[in-house]
Formats: sequence, C-alpha cells, structure tokens
Amino acid sequence: MSSLNQSLFPYDSSSLTVSSSVFNPYAFLSNRHHTLTLTLHTSQHRRQMSSLLPQVAKNKAMWLNPKVLGFNPPERWGHSACFSKGLMYVFGGCCGGLHFCDVLTLDLNKMVWSKLTTTGEKPGPRDSHSAVLVGHKMIVFGGTNGFKKVNHIHILDLVTKEWVRPECKGNPPSPRESHTATLVGDERIVIFGGSGEGHANYLNDLHILDLRTMSWTSPELKGDLPIPRDSHSTLAIGNKLIVYGGDSGDQYHGNVHMLDMTTMTWSKLSIQGSPPGVRAGHAAVNIGTKVYIIGGVGDKRYYNDVWIFDICNFSWTQLDIRFHQPQGRFSHTAVAAGMDIAIYGGCGEDERPLNELLVLQVGAEHLNGVYYIPMCKPFGTYWNQEKKIIPGEADANSKTLLVRNNVEAFGKGAYEVASEKLPPYHFDSGVNGDSKRVG
Repeated sequence: MSSLNQSLFPYDSSSLTVSSSVFNPYAFLSNRHHTLTLTLHTSQHRRQMSSLLPQVAKNKAMWLNPKVLGFNPPERWGHSACFSKGLMYVFGGCCGGLHFCDVLTLDLNKMVWSKLTTTGEKPGPRDSHSAVLVGHKMIVFGGTNGFKKVNHIHILDLVTKEWVRPECKGNPPSPRESHTATLVGDERIVIFGGSGEGHANYLNDLHILDLRTMSWTSPELKGDLPIPRDSHSTLAIGNKLIVYGGDSGDQYHGNVHMLDMTTMTWSKLSIQGSPPGVRAGHAAVNIGTKVYIIGGVGDKRYYNDVWIFDICNFSWTQLDIRFHQPQGRFSHTAVAAGMDIAIYGGCGEDERPLNELLVLQVGAEHLNGVYYIPMCKPFGTYWNQEKKIIPGEADANSKTLLVRNNVEAFGKGAYEVASEKLPPYHFDSGVNGDSKRVG
C-alpha cells in the first residue's frame, strides 16, 4: 500500500474492533482508556443477563449532544462534509431557498466552529454536490443552485486556503446533483448516478477522474447495473464500490449493489439478516469493513435508525441505540473519526433545515450489564476532563451515567446524549498526515 493510501485509510480492522472483555457489574470509569460506562443496577436485569452469558453481545450505541462553541452556523441541508486531522470541513448547502458557498470547519478536539476564509476561483452557491478529501485537497463536483445543475471540478487547498478550477481532459459527466463521488485507491474518483437536467432524469452512469492525469473516462460496465437513482450512498472498501438505497422518483430503493473496480462488473448482493428497507437521503460512512447507514427518508417516513452492513459476510444488523434518539432526518452528512460518527445538518421530520451536531458513539453491551464505549482519539482530547456524574431517578431501576463534562445528558426519560479556458492542472495531494474520504 502506498503512503498516500495508508494516510487515507489509517485504520485497519484490528484497530477498529471494540473491546469485548467482561467488566465488573458496577459503574466503572477508566481514565486511562477514556471509557464511558453504564450499569443497570437491578436484580432483575442481573438475572436476565446471567441467563444470556453464553450468547454473543449485541451491537449498541449512544447519541451524544456535545456543547459546541464558536459562531452558530445557519441551518442547512444538501451540504458536504469531510474529515481530516481533527477537523470537519463543511461546504455549501441550502436553507429556505438560500444556497451557500461558504466553508465551515468544526474542530472536533475543541468542539469549536469557525469560518474558513478562502481565495481563488471559488465555486458558486450550491447544494446536493459531492466533496472528496485527498491529502490536503478537497475536491468538489457538481450540484445545483436551484436553477441550474453543474459539472465543474473545484479544488480547495486546505493549507493555502485557495480554490482552483482545473481544466480536465476527456468527456466529463453531464451536469448533475444528488450523485456520489468516491475515492478508490489513492488516485481515482468515481462519480455514480444522480439526477441530471430535465424532469425525472435519473442516472446510473459511472465516470472516473484520474487524479494523475486529471482526465475523465467512462468505462464499459458489465453485470447487473443498479436502476437509475439519486440520493443514494456509495462507499469504497478496497477495490469494491458498495451502493445502497436511493430515489428514482416513483420508488425508493433498498438493495445493495457492488461494483468490482478491477473487472468493472456490477452485482446485486444477496444479503443475510433483516434489511433496513428502502430509503434515500441517508448518510453513510465505513469503519473498517462495516458500512454505517444513518437516517434518511423512505415511504412516508423519516428515519432516525442506524444500520450496519458487514462487507465480510454480506449481512445487515440494526444498531441498538440506548436512551433518547434524535429526530429522523435526511440530506444530512456523517463523518467517521475512529469509532465515533459525527452527523450534521439535514432536514428534520417537519422538513425544516437543521444545524445541530450529534455524535454517535459505537460501543458494545456487555453481558454482565456494563455498557462500555471507547472514546476515540480526536474527540477524547477535549472530552478527557474531570468526570461528572449525571444523576437520574434515585430508585432501584435508575441508571448511573458517567460522562465527560462537555456532553449534555439528562435524567431518566429526558436524555439528549444523545467557462473560461484554464491552464493544465497537476494534482498534488501533498499527503503527509492522515485524511479520509467521508460523508
């Protein structure tokens, strides 16, 4: 694996495995490992759990609602988000007919929002575009300003804060929105699907941008192609693209398709377990070989659930969320930092834009009754402060929660824990640190 590829995918499956060791069945907090634990102190619970000891623990998680400092960004949906070196970069989006072209940063170590001042040939206001992070370059493609869809490439250098619009060779994808852009390896960006100009013009074409030559190609595809769609998700694991969900105007989709980037062959996967159903406008991230699907909209329903697709055994599992869950939403973004997933913005169940930040911490429910969550490095820096006990109901069925002191938590029943000609462009990612495609 090249140094660039290593920096883009710094986590292997072993480093991303949640500990499954058994803890003492009383509230336990380890400062050294930055853990968050929860114990259910009831005799009934202990009897129930003891009968389940031979069984495998279920996947569990908890939503947190961090206190965020700095200015308050406008609500938005249809924006993009990328994560690199402790910072989440948000670009564009829409709110009430107003389209944005600003770049926001959220320091996930300090939980502080900032506005990034940029120079150069900035992209115009837009939503439903894509953004891919390669080294210290954020590559933006497509989108719409509500009247016109575009197919331009803009690149923001996160070091110099300068935008450029490179001239690319070959035939670019047609103008589109609500497509996906996915980094494969360290030098190819794959554009798939979306909706083009005109009414109900849903797409299932595929285009590749070679970052070495800045040239577009449209390879010949074989196999069982996905139905044309937009608002789907596409993630790369190795040389495979995983496509889930989407909207074709008259129907939502819930199948999983895989593209082998070596043979350029599509296949429709046969999946084990109960599927999450049809949906679009969801957020998706991969951690190791697991793809996390968060929220979205389906047939007359807004989702707030989280599903895991395991690429190793082609199986679906619903993540069991403890305590209060956020409202359903769509057209939001998600970025992964270690074992934590931060989601931002989107449209809520009343179809009003949101600007809240939520953090999903992925953990495991241990069979002795202790709830254990590892704090990932980027978030742990700021949260590793004096511990704080949040009291709940003082009865036999109460829950004792140990959390860091900048996470809001509440008592029982009220948890929030929740186009001009341009000179030839040479792409240089300049990767020296860790960065990762997300969103």
